[in-house]
Amino acid sequence: MGAHEARLSLRSQPPSGMREPGLRDGPARGPIWQVDEKGEHVSKPVLSPEWMKEYAELWNSTPETREGTKKLSMVIEYRLKEDESRAGQFHVENGEAVYAGAPVEGRKPDYLLTAKAEDWKRLGDGELNTTKAIMGRTVKFRGPMMVALNHLSSLEEAMRLFGRIQDTDWSV
Repeated sequence: MGAHEARLSLRSQPPSGMREPGLRDGPARGPIWQVDEKGEHVSKPVLSPEWMKEYAELWNSTPETREGTKKLSMVIEYRLKEDESRAGQFHVENGEAVYAGAPVEGRKPDYLLTAKAEDWKRLGDGELNTTKAIMGRTVKFRGPMMVALNHLSSLEEAMRLFGRIQDTDWSV
């Protein structure tokens, strides 16, 4: 655990002055608020190790992603088009997220998805259709396309998870 991670904690209630998000999260999938040791609100840069950790938690608690990929083991890497060094890697074994964080040196991803931050946000908010984004190259996709298409509902839900991570800093 890095020094930055050690200073952060997660809590289920918003810090003072923060509004609870809308009902789309639902009571069973409520938000997780990140605060520092002083209880101050902390945002998570998209694709940062902290952001990826929360993404993995959502993946594992979402039936459409977990069950829909239970026969798959893969390494997925997400990148920002504006700065491809800003990347997060995600390892799945039989549908379960087992690693999420910075790309692991020497671990080549099976799937590599690159998009602008604003397009990742639009996918997460449901404003951009996943299939159209990939086919139209709004999201640059490298990997076995047929496997992805055979698990399309899981892929679509994985993209919607981008919009469920509270306090995401979308700036580049």
